[in-house]
Amino acid sequence: MVAVADWLAALGVPFLFATGYGANRDMAGHDAASAVEKPFDTERLITAVEALAST
Repeated sequence: MVAVADWLAALGVPFLFATGYGANRDMAGHDAASAVEKPFDTERLITAVEALAST
């Protein structure tokens, strides 16, 4: 997962983490990235992706 985040960040592609680890998650230096905590509903995921699309 971290290698993909590193790659996306290097390319300037916005991304988010979908995680079940809660507030203690390790974002591997990508603390500015959005995170959606599991379990999440469809509307919350759509809102998070729409926010990425507007950046």
